[in-house]
Amino acid sequence: MRKVYISEQGIIIIRLSLSVRGQQKDNYDCCYLQELNRVHKAAVSSGFLTLLTGLSNILEREVTMLPPTAHPDASIQLQHAASLLRHKDAHYMDYIIQPLDTNYSDNI
Repeated sequence: MRKVYISEQGIIIIRLSLSVRGQQKDNYDCCYLQELNRVHKAAVSSGFLTLLTGLSNILEREVTMLPPTAHPDASIQLQHAASLLRHKDAHYMDYIIQPLDTNYSDNI
């Protein structure tokens, strides 16, 4: 088994990127999910599966920290993404995180 290291700065960049894009409903589907799936594939391909659990914890924490002005769909989608990262199938390369279809999803 090979070891994979990620710096604390790398985790912060991933967290900020995902949280900022998760709060912006207008580009949620195009940028946020692409970034999340990119990180997912990188973690799985390198065997860094604990990153998926850590990332799901970060997303759940972001839900509680959303500002009152955030789009109502933001918390639903962040929670959905967190639960998908914990899914047993998330350990496969071909697993793709899709948005949850909600009443707020106008153009997803």
